[in-house]
Amino acid sequence: MLILHGTYSWWRKLVAYRNDYCLTCSAERMAFQHRTFDVHHVFWIPILPLGLWKRWHCAECGQDPHASPRTRKSLKWAGVACLALFTLSAWMVSPAEKPEDAVFIWVVRLAGPLATAWAAWATLKSPAEERLKDKLRAVRPLMDADCPLCRVTLFPSEPAWHCPRCGIRRTALPAA
Repeated sequence: MLILHGTYSWWRKLVAYRNDYCLTCSAERMAFQHRTFDVHHVFWIPILPLGLWKRWHCAECGQDPHASPRTRKSLKWAGVACLALFTLSAWMVSPAEKPEDAVFIWVVRLAGPLATAWAAWATLKSPAEERLKDKLRAVRPLMDADCPLCRVTLFPSEPAWHCPRCGIRRTALPAA
């Protein structure tokens, strides 16, 4: 039985902004924090309120700035190992047992080692993963006196500056 479920995010509001490093863009970007009220739904009927959530989004691409868009190298190596096991299993089966599968078995026997070698080569040649901590240390904090949304002069208050018109706060990156 197919059960359609998911999460609704209601009442989205901008509450903060900061200078951040986006792993998707691979550059220093401004990020905005959105506050939403999330509700889990089943067959489009809201069932379970999940409460208020705050999430950071890159101003350029809209993604979570600290979520890596690349596949980790360990998962690539796991894929190479699975491909090698699949290729090895084709050599363990005799084509005489099932003659109707002989063509498929020989295709896997011949193409499998090539595919495994290519996957291993591609994994070895893939670029090293970016270290987010190193990139965040190089990010300069914002010192603008104007709100990026409504261009009004920010009002100083504790713990962060805020816009008197839209209420958005200017924050800094947390200390690592």
